[in-house]
Amino acid sequence: MTEPTLVTLRPATEADRLLLWAWRNDPDTRRASFDSAPVLNAVHTHWFRAALRRNSRRRLYIVQVGGVPAGMVRLDFWRREAWVSINLAPAWRGKGIGPMALRLASAKAFSRSRVARLIAQVKAENQASRIAFERAGFTLGSVQDAGGKVLTFTKRGPTLASALP
Repeated sequence: MTEPTLVTLRPATEADRLLLWAWRNDPDTRRASFDSAPVLNAVHTHWFRAALRRNSRRRLYIVQVGGVPAGMVRLDFWRREAWVSINLAPAWRGKGIGPMALRLASAKAFSRSRVARLIAQVKAENQASRIAFERAGFTLGSVQDAGGKVLTFTKRGPTLASALP
């Protein structure tokens, strides 16, 4: 599959709130999520606005294809790591956008001097996410059973990776 060439990331804004809420409540997204319950708008609004605060350790990016919103990538920073999550809009799934968005998000995360490793957790049955993370350079690190198999992918930063044997 050829990947689109006009994939970009931009910081999420208040104007994106309802779009992200709709994507989060999409049935396929809910099946792939660790918390599959529908999210009420009031709960989402509180979470979203907290994520947009400048002092938040979370960064939300809108994935765009040719300037059109196509999904969201979230980075949760903690010490020298960033936890990565991705959700593409239903119309944009299966088009090769995920790996490109994850590579762009990786570059943003590693541009923060302290970040040495990215981590993502995926349900084992979520084949699309597994493939996207692998194509974006993440490596399967572990498999856990937490009421269903959970795969943990990692990606090391360029400076750390080159220092390792």
